[in-house]
Amino acid sequence: MANNKVKEIVTERIIRFIEENDKLPWSVGFNTAPPQSYVRKNRYHGTNYILTLMRGFSSPYWFTFKDVQKIGGRIRKGEAGTIVVYYNIREFEKQDPVTGETYLERIPFMRYYRVWNLEQLEPGHGIDENVPVVRESAEAIVAACAPTLTFGKKPHYAPGTDSIGIPPIERYGDSDRYYEALFHELIHWTGHKSRCNREMKPHSMDRGSYALEELVAEIGCAMLCHLCGIPVSENQAAYVKGWLEALNNDKGMIITAANRAQTAVDYIMSLAKPDVEGSRRLNPSMVL
Repeated sequence: MANNKVKEIVTERIIRFIEENDKLPWSVGFNTAPPQSYVRKNRYHGTNYILTLMRGFSSPYWFTFKDVQKIGGRIRKGEAGTIVVYYNIREFEKQDPVTGETYLERIPFMRYYRVWNLEQLEPGHGIDENVPVVRESAEAIVAACAPTLTFGKKPHYAPGTDSIGIPPIERYGDSDRYYEALFHELIHWTGHKSRCNREMKPHSMDRGSYALEELVAEIGCAMLCHLCGIPVSENQAAYVKGWLEALNNDKGMIITAANRAQTAVDYIMSLAKPDVEGSRRLNPSMVL
């Protein structure tokens, strides 16, 4: 299936979820560990994180059809699978017709397949559903990044000074809202040229670029909050409507944003836990 068709299918499913639930899919499912493959033990990342999270299952464990067979399980009759996306780069050796020199042509490859949650399997699979959830420390994550923090009236990231402005924690009433705001700005902080090097233009210069960067920060913030067990605050209906308009106007925005958000989170976690997270940052097949 063509890459653009896969992008359309993924985007339409996310848009439909927002329309039907009046909430953003990356703001649900924080009562369990992040979604992950039971057999391969790796977490779902980027777009796949969103696609599995928005199904609303309590179990974080997911299986392909072959995985279900491998554990001797059976999918309950009538249970619909969830699409997830596989992305990689194919390399082909080509020859320049003029010079005769050979070179490698790199072509992105994308396809989707289906997975089922543990809760969609028949009883008797023998898997312990009481998953111990190990949470990361929000304080430790911020300390490992060691951004320059200044106190201000509202949270913001200043690219010129490469600093984060944040109101004192006492202004938030509880630490969850403080770290949620700080994580949002920390994702912006990763965009600096010395880190993930993202293009971050002010709203007045490029509305589309600004909207994309804000979506990156929204999704990346949710990912960090999920790792720390921090519920994301409810979004106002008008805010949700704004994202619906943006996603409808640019069908590729959500995949690009999820990809960049995952790269940002991986960068942050490579600082916080370099022995665990850093080794997978350059594997493109795990981003989506």
